[in-house]
Amino acid sequence: MENTKQKDHEESPDLMLALTPLADSCILSHEGVGLLSQLTASENELLTVLWDSFGTGGATKTELKEASDMPKSSYYRTINALVSKGKVVATKEGRSTRYVSAVHNHQLEIPTSPTESQ
Repeated sequence: MENTKQKDHEESPDLMLALTPLADSCILSHEGVGLLSQLTASENELLTVLWDSFGTGGATKTELKEASDMPKSSYYRTINALVSKGKVVATKEGRSTRYVSAVHNHQLEIPTSPTESQ
């Protein structure tokens, strides 16, 4: 979709949408063009905190929230988005939830240690 008319502003960049069936109709959605796989700034920030501060052991919901310094609502929206995108794995531990980077959980095919020299 493009919008060439912008009063008193520069032209907006094109917006990529896909026609997606919904019940007996259809909608224009960003889901069909791969935008869901891209991370927002807050998602990148929280993933970095999880990776750098907690490593392969991951963190509980409270530990990660405190380490992130994000507002409560932003934190929950961000961690839920990371889980739904498959970037973070949530595991129930009693009444708590532990979050581990999907890379450390071996769900992404990225090496987690250097190869040994021969």
